[in-house]
Amino acid sequence: MLRFSKVLFLLVFSSHCYATPIEMDKNLRISSVQKISQIVEKDLIPFTQPCPQFLGGKVIEAEEYFLQLIDAFFDGQDNMQYSKEVESGDFARAGPFHSWSRENMYEFATAFQPDTFTSLSIDGLKITGEQAKTLLEKLCYAHAKSGGLRDLGIELERLFVSKHDRFIGSAANWNSFPYIETGNNIVKAPSVDGLSHYKKYTTTSGVIIVGGEKVKEDAMLAARRSIEYMLSARPDFHSILKANNTRIALFGPKGTSGDLPDFKGTREEGGAAQMLTDTAMTANSDWLCYEGNYDIGGDPVIHEMAHSIEHIIFDEIFETSFFEQILALAEPAIKEGKIGEYKKKSGRKKAEHLHYLLGEYWAMTVEGYIMDSGPRFKDSYYSREWIKENDPKLYVLITKYFPTEKWDYCPGWEKYK
Repeated sequence: MLRFSKVLFLLVFSSHCYATPIEMDKNLRISSVQKISQIVEKDLIPFTQPCPQFLGGKVIEAEEYFLQLIDAFFDGQDNMQYSKEVESGDFARAGPFHSWSRENMYEFATAFQPDTFTSLSIDGLKITGEQAKTLLEKLCYAHAKSGGLRDLGIELERLFVSKHDRFIGSAANWNSFPYIETGNNIVKAPSVDGLSHYKKYTTTSGVIIVGGEKVKEDAMLAARRSIEYMLSARPDFHSILKANNTRIALFGPKGTSGDLPDFKGTREEGGAAQMLTDTAMTANSDWLCYEGNYDIGGDPVIHEMAHSIEHIIFDEIFETSFFEQILALAEPAIKEGKIGEYKKKSGRKKAEHLHYLLGEYWAMTVEGYIMDSGPRFKDSYYSREWIKENDPKLYVLITKYFPTEKWDYCPGWEKYK
């Protein structure tokens, strides 16, 4: 399923299927050959530059300015520095794409400025001077301070992608839940327009967790417990997740993500990660392991949070050391048969399988590391000792971000038969 900021691939591993994202921004693309009409309304306030750094650049026509600004965005999204091509011709993509886009846009905006205009039309969407000023203010802020990438991306979607063409789960379509400290408690969800489906609410470590009436409180507390432990080694991540409105939307115990109002039309059985400009990540509450629901297999909250950390935090903090390593570690591990059934594949199917697993390697292995519960839960990468012995460089990378202290992932599961 293609959509802005996400291509979802359905992969099978452990005992569950997950739809997982590889970032490929496409819907925002505007070809420079498309007809752009400038609408001049002299009775409106002319456009003015909001950022001192954007003054003094060469003045060009406003419509050409915004076409090139969008092209600068896509030059960042198309950066293949850390990506890898496989035999099928597909690319497994990795990199701080939004950080690259921000820097490209900022460099362009310091070199050029648009001529005076009050409003213009790009691909049928009217952009006023005030809207353009807001966009450049967000670009200026995102460059000057940590944070701001999400707001910049959302503003781009609002201006240059019609609501009809946006992915329903885009944060441009929804208001955000406020972050309220709850401790280890479930409280009534705050009222948010369009999101009255969510009745239950809890938070931890900068992450909001919400669920509908049918989601069990024990499932929400299990998700909270996993996130609290998972993020315990990096308290510096908490403020980044909070600033980016990171939210887990639990569904189930029956149904799919399409039962959620902000993901209507999707059909993920396990869940999907939160990309930088998404309103939330999703997870099946019935696939969590806790007393009374000893689900033996993968954990979608842990799995999708690993993806979300990659797309939100590592992009935000420009964690190039991660992107330099992850696919370089993944490819030999997959080809050596350490993960999945790659060696049993042949021809194009084998190449496609490699492509899928390259995108899944990080989340699958982090999932096994955090659960640390043995081969009943996963076929490989099922414990820290297994990872340390069989993929030691990955072990070093994982322990840079996640706790090494032991914990009991799902107390009592051993008694379950």
